Amino acid sequence: MSVLFSLINLFVLLVLASLFFRIGLFLLRIILRRREFRETLQPAGDPTRFALASLWLEGGRFRRSVLDLDRELCRARAPEIGIDVELVVSACRKIDAFCTRRNAIILLALFLAVPVLMTGGSVLGLTMLSSQVPTLAFVSSVAFLALCGFTLWSIWRDDFVHAREFSRERFDRDEARLKYVVSGAEGIESFPPGGNIICFGSTNPFVGFGSPAGAWQMATSLGPAGDETPQPLTSESLHEAIARSVKTVGVKNLTAKDFVFMNGTEVAHVAKQENLRKAFLPDPFGRPRTAIAAQGIHYFRANPDDRVRPYACFSIANWGMEVVTNCFVRALVEGNSASIEMVTTVLLPVDRSYRKIDELSRPGKLGAVLWFLQVLPRVPLYWLDAIYSIAVFIRQRIKDGFKLDQFRTHREIRLNPAYNYGATDTIRGMISSDSPHFYFQRADIRRAREVMGKAVLEAVIGAMRDAGYSTRDFELQAPMLIDNSIYVSAGGDLDISGAIGRGASVMRQTAATITEKLR
Repeated sequence: MSVLFSLINLFVLLVLASLFFRIGLFLLRIILRRREFRETLQPAGDPTRFALASLWLEGGRFRRSVLDLDRELCRARAPEIGIDVELVVSACRKIDAFCTRRNAIILLALFLAVPVLMTGGSVLGLTMLSSQVPTLAFVSSVAFLALCGFTLWSIWRDDFVHAREFSRERFDRDEARLKYVVSGAEGIESFPPGGNIICFGSTNPFVGFGSPAGAWQMATSLGPAGDETPQPLTSESLHEAIARSVKTVGVKNLTAKDFVFMNGTEVAHVAKQENLRKAFLPDPFGRPRTAIAAQGIHYFRANPDDRVRPYACFSIANWGMEVVTNCFVRALVEGNSASIEMVTTVLLPVDRSYRKIDELSRPGKLGAVLWFLQVLPRVPLYWLDAIYSIAVFIRQRIKDGFKLDQFRTHREIRLNPAYNYGATDTIRGMISSDSPHFYFQRADIRRAREVMGKAVLEAVIGAMRDAGYSTRDFELQAPMLIDNSIYVSAGGDLDISGAIGRGASVMRQTAATITEKLR
């Protein structure tokens, strides 16, 4: 019995020593300022592969986020650029089921080791609660040591065995689909390739397309260029001219597609119109539709509606789909005015915290010792996560058995006329970084934005000139669009508002002054 208690004491001391070891390394890095000089640089990779590896390396937190996103009953789906949703969700379900069974074993061992855990062994100088019952003390001590060994073995397997199948050298998407994807699996819904309706549920309407990276807007009154009566100019004709102009740019990996954007809290009101009910929300207790016919897009271009906004999207993918620059263009001719708007969003690379798989390598003897010392403080956290995951599993089974989620969602839809059907997040959005990783990615983003902006402006000016309208205002405004977040309106004075560079102030000048500066 004393041998077991000695082993328990040794384990507790090792945990404390490893904790101080990690704290010491952290303080040493701060003193030497190594964080300023140690910058990890990794090659571009497949976002799907990083998401799959993170199912093991990021633990239950990431898996629960993916499953919660999949369980949303009446929420719209957003595009998952570069992510195989069916593969990731299927793998998440299987991996989570495996980890749940393993957590159940840990929970059982924790229950058997309660006497040891309650007293902390004898390392704290306390008397075992079960000292009067040697058999119970022996069982609890064995359970505690077995639990510690099993936990360390599980962490090792997750990091160096299970996750390794998604390493750069071993990953094969076809084999992964054969292993994880179950044909006919229910509940896996993703944004279809032909989808063109984006029902957004957050302040960023371009959900699924990354973070906003600049916008500009130009407006002018339509006046004849000469004495002749100009030809009719419509929003549709401007969009057609823009599409033709962009095609002539010849940028590699350029795709074009039309989208319709709707507020998730407005979709029910729009669907109440008889001619739009089947187009957007055929069932108030189901998901909004993800596709509309081309005639519907033409209709909303000809009949502008604040709640339904059509945009032409031009996307340029670089770095193996890790960096995708999306330029959303909306041309609007209404009454005696014409306006053009371009919004740029960027789907940024996968964050470094989700790229651990490319940094993992099976350690040698010394590396194994260092790994052991660094991972020991994770053991108690691993137990807490196991308890929490089992509680979540039981709660979810109760909800599924009694259909509580469905009941709650349907009740909220009935009582809340402004129920939000919109998508709020994506798997790709969860793993994306906040900024490009290095200069070349920033340069590619800026180049794509400028190339698309010039092509759009040239198309609009050309279409107006061909129709017989004056393009003086647009030609005057175009050179001023040198940075993002610039908004220009013409006619009389030229009003430019926005930020040119960080911290710049708003500028307002007359057309004559700007013309003089541009010479």
